[in-house]
Amino acid sequence: MKKLIILLFIVITTFGLASCKGSDEPVDLTIQIAQETYIDNHIEVHIIVPIELKNMAELNEIAMNVASQKYEAYFDEIGTQAHTLMIYVYASNAEFTANTPSYGSLSFDINKDVTSPGLSVLQNGLIFE
Repeated sequence: MKKLIILLFIVITTFGLASCKGSDEPVDLTIQIAQETYIDNHIEVHIIVPIELKNMAELNEIAMNVASQKYEAYFDEIGTQAHTLMIYVYASNAEFTANTPSYGSLSFDINKDVTSPGLSVLQNGLIFE
């Protein structure tokens, strides 16, 4: 009987520990798109990041992810034509209203030439202070 109780305790403890979440779990983040325009061969996206960023890597990941999503969204309209994509990153609505991107901007060439199809970084002007 003692062995059965110990075995049951071990099984319950194992399942209990396996279901614990670590504090470094990824967090889903909803980025607010403040403004988005697509005129001729130029796409411009202004985004607001609603959290305090910890480092430049997080900022780069967010900006690259937004660029990828926008490229995918406009894929049919873009086709094989050359385009530019500008992403401006703000920390708050107030900064967007004042037109001061606190995190800077990132620009991409889309379908620059035959040897460079898709997205390629033109200028990385992201700032993390």
